[in-house]
Amino acid sequence: MTKTVSVAEAKSRFSELVNRAAYGKERFLVERRGKPLGAIVSVADLERLQAAESAPPRRGLLAAVGALGESAVLETILEDLVRRRAEATDRVVELE
Repeated sequence: MTKTVSVAEAKSRFSELVNRAAYGKERFLVERRGKPLGAIVSVADLERLQAAESAPPRRGLLAAVGALGESAVLETILEDLVRRRAEATDRVVELE
């Protein structure tokens, strides 16, 4: 989860925020007057972002799975889908 900090707070706590991003895997969105200006993230996050920018774009279902691939939401969605299909009475579906 990304935490929001003001520019002034980021400036006064810069070393702490960088350490928390690097070692605690936290992310910080830096804002001025409620508008995002930048972020403090770990090197691993930056490398993933750069790799995603240089990768060819995905399309269709592969793009949807990729977008949710690192999210626990995908598993919940799929479990709900399987449960609903198993309970559906409008057509016969074998889930084996």
